[in-house]
Amino acid sequence: MAAKRKTRPSRLTRALLQTADDVRRSGLMDAGAHAKITMRHLGEAAATAPEKMTGDEVRAVRERAHLGQKDDD
Repeated sequence: MAAKRKTRPSRLTRALLQTADDVRRSGLMDAGAHAKITMRHLGEAAATAPEKMTGDEVRAVRERAHLGQKDDD
């Protein structure tokens, strides 16, 4: 049996993963759903910690979603 060659994800897969990352960072997707998408397309190598958001990024997401801090639930 030949060894499976590692290739870079396709352009479509990279776009899907970028979208999933953006949705996760915005708070509209939970960590479990994001992990399933990432693991399905990248395998075990995808198990990395998500990037931390700055306070300004969180504020911008809340403003775009018309949410305040009390609306996080």
